[in-house]
This record gives sequence, structure tokens and C-alpha cells, in this order.
Amino acid sequence: MAFSFRQATILGGVLLTIFLLALFTFQDFGIAHLLGLQRITVSYLYITRSLFWLVPLLLWQFSARIERQSMLIWPEINYPFWTSVLSLVVLTTAIAYSLLDAQLTIGLALHKKESSSLLKVMTGYFRTNPFLLVYTALTAGVTEELIFRGYLLPRLNLLLRSPFLAIISSSLIFGLAHFRYGTIMNVVGPFFIGLGLAFYYWKYRSIKIAVIFHVLWDLMATYLATRQN
Repeated sequence: MAFSFRQATILGGVLLTIFLLALFTFQDFGIAHLLGLQRITVSYLYITRSLFWLVPLLLWQFSARIERQSMLIWPEINYPFWTSVLSLVVLTTAIAYSLLDAQLTIGLALHKKESSSLLKVMTGYFRTNPFLLVYTALTAGVTEELIFRGYLLPRLNLLLRSPFLAIISSSLIFGLAHFRYGTIMNVVGPFFIGLGLAFYYWKYRSIKIAVIFHVLWDLMATYLATRQN
């Protein structure tokens, strides 16, 4: 009986996560629409990114009050400095190569280069607002790792009873959460990033390394995008 109740609360947490992601992510019917934020502006980006911090906060409250356990149910392992640096280098190399292969494959399949109009608009704002760029990367790195790897992955592992299925499913949800950007690569890219980070967190139990990687990756990718014409 206790086991089934625990499973039910964990399933509830997973469904709550998906609901919150839809509410705080999608523009057409989410919290941005309810607040009357229709156009992508600097104010829109600041407000929506600030609101997104509510998602891990709500999941933390759900964990404490409903699940009666910590939000991060996998004990955190601390590694020496140089081991952490090596982990970041390996993660960066592996994910960069997987994204390059995915991009080439998609380009060959579509016979054209994809382009996201939403990312173009955002990149224009980042180019003239460096603090917004940093705030966006910090928000994505911290909140998304706490949500997808810290909260969602261990609970999917408990529900599915398979690390492989948990890693795949959490990465798929991570990819679909980027659907609003409008291209296949905008979903496939995060899916592969999610795979790398989910495997790392499952294997090595360090959410800090996942967060640092994610922040640095987004900073680098966004900055490079602002340097392009």
C-alpha cells in the first residue's frame, strides 16, 4: 500500500512537471499569454525567464509537502576540481560531436538549412543586451538542470524501473520543451544535450557539474550566435 502511494505521488510529480513546462514555456496558451505578453521584446524575455524560476520552486514544494522527500533524491557526489574540469571537457566534446552529426543528418535529409525566426529575434536582443544574455543562460542552466535532471530523471527511473528508459524519456521531454523555437534541430539538439547530461547525472550523481556545463554551453552558443551576421 505504501509503495503504491509513493508511486502515485511520484507519477503526480512527473505529470505536474509536464504541466508546468507547458504553462511556463509555450507562448500561445501559457502563462505569457495569460499575462498578455504577445510580442517578443526585452521585457518579455526578462519576465518569462524570471517566471521560469517558479517551476523548480514549485517542484521543490511538491517534493517536500506531497512526496515527503528531498527534491534531489539522488545523493550529490562532490569531485575534485580537476576531475570536474575533465568532466566538463568530456561532456562538451561528446555533445558537440553528437550535435554536429545531427545537424549534418538533418541538413542532408531536408536539403536545406533550417532557421528559427524566434531565435533570430532573441539573438538580436542578446546582441545589444549582454546582461540579458547572461541572465538567460544562467536561468536555463540552473532551472532546467534542477527540473529535467535533478527532479524528473530520478523519478522516471523509479516509475519505469529502467535507467535507459528514464534517460531517453527525460531527454525526449527536454527536447520537446524547446519545440516553440520552430525547427527540427531545435528539438533534436536539446534531446542529444539531454542524453549526455542525463547519462552523466545518472552515472556520476553531480547536479553541480550538469548546471555548470549547461550555463557555460548556453553562454558560449548564444554569444557565438550574436557574433554572426
